Amino acid sequence: RGPRERSLSHALISRLPTALLREIAETLGHSSIVVAFSARDHASARQALRDGVDESERKRIPGIAMTIRAAERRLRGEFGLDDACLESRDAAGDHLLEVIQGRTGDTIVPYQERGEAFDHTFTSGLFSCLLAFGANPNRITDDGIDFSPMHLFTQLRSSYKINAARQLVAAGADLDFLCGPKDEYCAGRTPLAFAFFCMPFDAVHERMILTFASFLIENGADVDQANRSCMGYGRQRSLREHIERRVYHGSNLDAAQRLAQQIADALWLWSG
Repeated sequence: RGPRERSLSHALISRLPTALLREIAETLGHSSIVVAFSARDHASARQALRDGVDESERKRIPGIAMTIRAAERRLRGEFGLDDACLESRDAAGDHLLEVIQGRTGDTIVPYQERGEAFDHTFTSGLFSCLLAFGANPNRITDDGIDFSPMHLFTQLRSSYKINAARQLVAAGADLDFLCGPKDEYCAGRTPLAFAFFCMPFDAVHERMILTFASFLIENGADVDQANRSCMGYGRQRSLREHIERRVYHGSNLDAAQRLAQQIADALWLWSG
């Protein structure tokens, strides 16, 4: 449309009640509608639209309640992230992977210490700010194994990983992302299948893995695909067999039995 038609449209829309404009913007949830009303004589309409977009952004990820602009201010100010980390959703997603791995530059926190490092990251608000900013929750590691954030969470010994995973799910994380072909033991595994790949450190860590696997199922992970990915690439054991072989601590038998039943129920429903 030409300038005259756009000007007429803006004039008509700007006369709508501000409450209605805010509701429209909250439904659309995109700041481009605010930019369209950048003219000075549409100040009240622009503010109502801005308020609606802000409210939409706050509701996008339950438990965070932060606008993109507020998240960026914290990331740049409080956490010192630069343009390279925030130039795109993918760049922010790469930084999200780094904080889960406890990685700074070329330095990676030892596997056993990553949980403690992530606890600090989560409680500081950095993880939540990255998601509120719009970090891609499905970025993968650049090592050829293609771990997604959910793959990394399965083995993380962190008391906050369920809370963090809920935020990832709300942000659009893929619960059934497959590892790449580089490593024969990881190739083709979903996060649920990968959960039983590594040995737990102790009984507490083992229970975290079992609880996280249940979380994945309860949030819609494809149990049939996970089961098949356990048995692909020449592997012979099903998900349930992995659980039976990997649960070493008697104190976790209840969690293991609950998980095994969830898997059996899901596979029964799928086969039916």
